[in-house]
Amino acid sequence: ILPGVDDGADCLATSLNMARMAWAQGTDLIVATPHCCRPDQSQRLSPAALADRLEALNRALRDDGSRLKV
Repeated sequence: ILPGVDDGADCLATSLNMARMAWAQGTDLIVATPHCCRPDQSQRLSPAALADRLEALNRALRDDGSRLKV
């Protein structure tokens, strides 16, 4: 669900749409498990970069009025 990470959401808008669908189905918490340690990954993100994306997504969710947390 983290935007621009792995094979999930390609952008923040897609992440928000995914979160809205999850919330509508009763999900209130999503655990993001990025594949940051895969040796075949061409663009590895540092733990700090992943944390920044997580923080930005949770902020966008709050701004969107969602109570879902990632």
